[in-house]
Order: sequence, then structure tokens, then C-alpha cells
Amino acid sequence: MSAWAPPATPAAPGDDLSVTFKRDSSLPAPGGITGTITNNSAQNYECVELVFRLVYHKGAKGPAEQRVRVYNAGARSVTEYSAPLQQPVGFGLSGIEVCSEDVATPPVPQQASRDCVIKGTVRSETHFIGIDDLGKRQSIEKVYLLASNGKLVAEGPLWPEIKKVHDQRTNRSYESRDYDFARLPEGNAYTLRLGSEWKTKPSAFSFSCPDERGRHEFEVRPFEHTGNRLGG
Repeated sequence: MSAWAPPATPAAPGDDLSVTFKRDSSLPAPGGITGTITNNSAQNYECVELVFRLVYHKGAKGPAEQRVRVYNAGARSVTEYSAPLQQPVGFGLSGIEVCSEDVATPPVPQQASRDCVIKGTVRSETHFIGIDDLGKRQSIEKVYLLASNGKLVAEGPLWPEIKKVHDQRTNRSYESRDYDFARLPEGNAYTLRLGSEWKTKPSAFSFSCPDERGRHEFEVRPFEHTGNRLGG
């Protein structure tokens, strides 16, 4: 007959889990906390709370701590987490706790939609002057933004400031004018081009919001005005 033994007590999350953390400046100001939880044990943690102590600057006051809830830290796994800060503070990890209430299926995170802001330039060796399809001298003054189906979304005027540039690599001199488009809804693809009467290099190009690096504010490749569609 074997001796009775009390049931094993689960290890505390602080014994099983190791946590990394750092400031996340990619989130909207004032940034956030991001990092990983590594579960070194065979136990599954459906929900844990990371407790961060907050340090305020220049006499500012606020909550003493911020709790970040992380779901499904499975056995022998690494789980990423990220959470926004409410105000500019320093922070350090002070504890790891199992969530106090019963945990149901974790909620699907909802990300706020973000608009894109893009900036570009047009370069010209002819002072942005060309001959249109009617044989008249015209000035290049705008860039067209098209949706993926080819429909016009907006017209972007060139900024009035003209920059004179000398490229020492190619020994070329040209003038440059900027343009921009703001409040472009994310999740879409767009095409940029100048008027059909102008020859440009490239003739058009496409981009997505956000771009391939996940940015919502970025600069696109420049247009070079190389001539007119009917010559000259």
C-alpha cells in the first residue's frame, strides 16, 4: 500500500515564464511596450498578466503600474505581445500573474484603421515646361492618383517651391518639385502618373498602403520628365 501524497502544486508563472520588453515607438505617441513571453515549461498558460511599474518624469503623476494581458502562452512556446502606453513614462517589469478571473476565448484584437501619407517628387530638365497635344506650351503642375481599377482618386498639385539640383554622379542638372497625398485609406493599392501628354520615367508606378515595410508615411520613387508624347 503506497503512502498518500498531496497533489502537486502548479509552478508559479514567474518560475515558468521569461519575459523580454522594450519601448515600441512604432505605436502612436507616446508609444508602447512590446516584447515576448517564453514558456519554458510543459504547462499551458491561457492568460497571464504582465505587471509593469511606471516611472514618471518631471513631477508628472499617474497610475503606479500598467498591466498587459497576454493570452495562450502555450507549453514550450514564444508569444509576442504589444500594448500602448497612456502617457510618456519609463517602465520596468515587476511581476507575472495568472489572470484573476475565468478566461474565455481571447478577444480578437481590433486595430484602428490608419490612413497613409505619401510624398514624391517630379524632376525636369526643361523647367517643367513642355508642349501639349495641341502644340501649346504648358507647365507641369499636378500628379494624378488612381485606384487599382484605374479610376481617378485625386489630383495632387506640385508644390510651388522649385529646387535646383546638380547630380555629380551623372553630371546632370535638373529642377525638382514635391507633391504629396494624405488621408489615403489603408488596405488599398494606388497608381501614380502624370498627364498623358508628358513622357516620364517611369510612365507610372503602383504602391500599397501600408507599404511593404508596413509604413503609413513614406516617400515614393521620383518621376523624371523626359519629353512630350508628341515629341519636342
